[in-house]
Amino acid sequence: MARLLLCVCLLLGPADAFARVAAKGPINASRVAITPLSGMLQVPSMGTSLPNLSVPSLHTSALPVLTALQTSTVLRPAAVLPKAISPTPVRRGSKRTLNPVLDGLDTLTETLQKNSREPSPMTGARTLMKFFSGADFSAANAAAPQTPDPIGDFARQILSALLRHGGDPVAAEPEILSLIAEASAAGKLAPGLRMLLDDPRIADHLPVMDAAKKDAYSQRLAKIVAAELAGAGMTPGSTPFEEWESRGARQMDEVRRSQYAPRGPGEPSLFEEEGFIEEMQHLTGVSFSDENKIEILSDGAASYAARNELISNAEYSINLMAWAIYDDAAGRETVDLLIAKHKEDVKVRVMVDGQTIDDNGHGRIQIARLEAAGIEVIRFSDPQRPYDGLHSKLLIIDGEVAIAGGRNVGDPYLHTDPDGDKWRDMDVRYEGPAVADSEALFGDIWNTQVRNRKLDLELFEEVLAYSGEPAGTARIAVSYQHPGERANVLFGMLKAISGASTRINIENAYFISFPSVRTALLEAIARGVEVNILTNSGESVDQAIVVVPILESLPELIEAGANVFIMRETMLHAKFMTVDGIYSNVTSYNIHPRSERYEHEMAIAGIDKELAADLDDDFARDTLKARKIETASDLDIPSSPLSAIVQRYLFNQL
Repeated sequence: MARLLLCVCLLLGPADAFARVAAKGPINASRVAITPLSGMLQVPSMGTSLPNLSVPSLHTSALPVLTALQTSTVLRPAAVLPKAISPTPVRRGSKRTLNPVLDGLDTLTETLQKNSREPSPMTGARTLMKFFSGADFSAANAAAPQTPDPIGDFARQILSALLRHGGDPVAAEPEILSLIAEASAAGKLAPGLRMLLDDPRIADHLPVMDAAKKDAYSQRLAKIVAAELAGAGMTPGSTPFEEWESRGARQMDEVRRSQYAPRGPGEPSLFEEEGFIEEMQHLTGVSFSDENKIEILSDGAASYAARNELISNAEYSINLMAWAIYDDAAGRETVDLLIAKHKEDVKVRVMVDGQTIDDNGHGRIQIARLEAAGIEVIRFSDPQRPYDGLHSKLLIIDGEVAIAGGRNVGDPYLHTDPDGDKWRDMDVRYEGPAVADSEALFGDIWNTQVRNRKLDLELFEEVLAYSGEPAGTARIAVSYQHPGERANVLFGMLKAISGASTRINIENAYFISFPSVRTALLEAIARGVEVNILTNSGESVDQAIVVVPILESLPELIEAGANVFIMRETMLHAKFMTVDGIYSNVTSYNIHPRSERYEHEMAIAGIDKELAADLDDDFARDTLKARKIETASDLDIPSSPLSAIVQRYLFNQL
């Protein structure tokens, strides 16, 4: 998707012009205002703060597409971009077209080329007009009858904006964004993008696609743009997201409100203070329950075996929530077990992310099998927030035992394909009062979906408080984060970092930091806390589009004194953290913008030294397989026009 955007940009103007756009920094929606008289988008100050244009989850919309596009030649630096997509002079015969807009555009192109050392942006802009209108503007066809052409009209508006700014996309950017918002609201974007996909100068730089796939791509990109515009407050009835810097400052202000001063090495961990734990409970809105048993499921095959055993032995109920149940061996075998238990009159409920099925096709076959068998399935969506996704992972059996963490139901996570990928991930298995808390969470999400969407499904019954025997000695809190509401999972992580006195270990797949996380970690380093971070590299990550954002999140922390490790080959999908060998969390939450803006996430937080020790041991083993980054220059961060465009316009998708 981003590559298609780049192709369009390069048709509008030279690569260095768009490099200048990107150099202005990510768009800051809190500084965008619409002038009522003209409807013209005004940007008083673009600034250099983090971006705030909101966009839908890449997991549920575009990330696999961006990765598929990542191998295209259009990713080369501007100096070596292929001529096929570089601005080229328009060849004309002895006749002018009969279209005055095009004649004026040709004249401007000639003038700009005579007075500039670089190719005029308008040479490509004229071609873009042809793409969007779907018409042939050659002299031979100039006399063709004129018909209503809303897509062509939109293209002409874009070109007129460029004309008013001398063909400079940097100067024209605010007006173009406003026009795109209007076009999106009018439903013009998807058909225009569909036309682009049929032009060989675009198609040659994209994966081979049949007509159906082109339809899906154009619809998906139009949806992404619509979400981004809505999050910026540029569409009717939309409210812009809180700008990243102010959001981070507000969150850290809440975290710092404590009766306990921050501590450093040689001082007891604040997790030894019951009052500090009470502050965390107040901040996150959830309480720790006592007398739980918890263990890690580090290996994918072990997690798969544990799941299958639990499902096979279920007597009353199975509640499964996941981002996806894949159409592969793990997905098929899990669905076989669920259908078998359903036939034994075990109550089976399944929730998966609806966009993942609709946009990416993950699990379409297996979910259809469950529904055909009569099992209650919710394809999660939120009518009020149509770009949000369900990213939480949870399995509950008979209300007595649960598994939660980072794994979906699929071969890469559960290591069920002998010849396939075996991602590094983490789950926990637990028993005790925390299972009742987890079931109450599942029931709340289920009932909200049934009521708000008026689904013909039974409501989840009230979950009774745990009344069984003590299962263990661990204290566990089950937290959940609803986009657009309070960031409970993030607040738990920030409070834990603020309570560290000795050591913080973070293992997270997509470490693309934003202000509150960055500030909390820098403050911990400043007071002498050892901060260790393990994340993906360009060699290991499954989605190449996130490589630069991950790597660019690390230099400031390295220079401050953090120990940073990046995976060599194996894809890291785990998300866990430990603090001072006492506190732990295992979560579905990636430390990246998408988890904050668009994903429903959950976390299992534990205060238990044995759990923390097990996770610390795994962290140590993982770092031995990773590459230690000694200096920021060792990161060797790549650069390309695509990276700049993604950082400016699509940050919240990452």
